[in-house]
Amino acid sequence: TTVQRANLDLGKGADTVTFGNNTAFVGKSTLDLGPAGGKADKVIFKGSNTAEGGKVVIENFDSKDKLLVKGEVLKQSDLEDGKTIDGTSIKIEFAD
Repeated sequence: TTVQRANLDLGKGADTVTFGNNTAFVGKSTLDLGPAGGKADKVIFKGSNTAEGGKVVIENFDSKDKLLVKGEVLKQSDLEDGKTIDGTSIKIEFAD
């Protein structure tokens, strides 16, 4: 699968987005997890997939949300606002 400059707006409610092992990224893609205080969202990069080849920005990440990268579950307390996760092309932007 190829994700090419996608803009995904997940809105309210609990959502899960999974990128498989063989997902290729081209350009910058954005995932907006929706307003803060909603239900928990999950974004999963399976296997060693780290958005190589492109850039993924995850917006509105809050304390309920979870990110799974390289088999590790990351929560807001594990991440820094506006920073790219080490060894990946994944950038996190916290909800206001």
